[in-house]
Amino acid sequence: MRIDEAISDLYFKIKYPFVKKIFRNLKRNGPITSTSEFTYNEIIQNMYFPSTYYSGYGQDYYLSSILLNYISHHSDSWVVDVGAGEPEFLSNSLYFEKYYNCQILAIDAVEEFADKWSELRPKSNFVISALGASEAEMELRMPMNNELTSSFIFGHAHDSKIVEYSKRRMMSYRLECILEKHAIQVVMLLLINVNGSEFEVLKGLNFNKVEVKCILLRNASSNLIGCNDVRKYLVSRNYVFVARLADNDDVFLHQSMINGIPNWFNSPVTTI
Repeated sequence: MRIDEAISDLYFKIKYPFVKKIFRNLKRNGPITSTSEFTYNEIIQNMYFPSTYYSGYGQDYYLSSILLNYISHHSDSWVVDVGAGEPEFLSNSLYFEKYYNCQILAIDAVEEFADKWSELRPKSNFVISALGASEAEMELRMPMNNELTSSFIFGHAHDSKIVEYSKRRMMSYRLECILEKHAIQVVMLLLINVNGSEFEVLKGLNFNKVEVKCILLRNASSNLIGCNDVRKYLVSRNYVFVARLADNDDVFLHQSMINGIPNWFNSPVTTI
């Protein structure tokens, strides 16, 4: 077992004490050498609700718990999924569409995903676009091994191990402009996973024009705790950093979500 796999094993077993038993059960069914070979959602599915959650590391499970009160009082809330990728596999937005009837705006620069979204999630609005801090021409690089979800904008990739890829020139636009075209002024949940360009996507959003309640974004770096620059940026815009999921994703809530959301009895409650 490599050192990084040993660290992953230790992380899972400390953070989720019940994982040891589930890991042992899974090994009986096939060769598994490390807990890093199965996702957090497999743990959740073994314990609670098979085929309910779809994210890779329980992102939808966690987000649904902190947003349930808001969803209960705001039907048809918008979920904006930037870097949406596959419509079902490891999707962070599918749970909210399927079980809470949220409106989904899915955005991805890889046009090859469009037909799958049309077939499997026809209720969603799928937009083919790269996003950035400004409107500019950019280079999209797509791995030759057909792992299109690992595509990235040249100059912003976290993973430099990808050496064989095809190139595609295209324009990037500000997220603010995309939201304006769809007349979206309030976003319950903004999901951003664009393999290194997350900060650029945020810079393309005017928080004075669009009200975003909760943000989940990929914050990968050379260490497990991520980069603080994006956190400082969002804190300066009245967001509270509330969680780090696995070793990739940060969760932020707008300060208006922390207190004052009416519960079933119309009295102020604390969301977290």
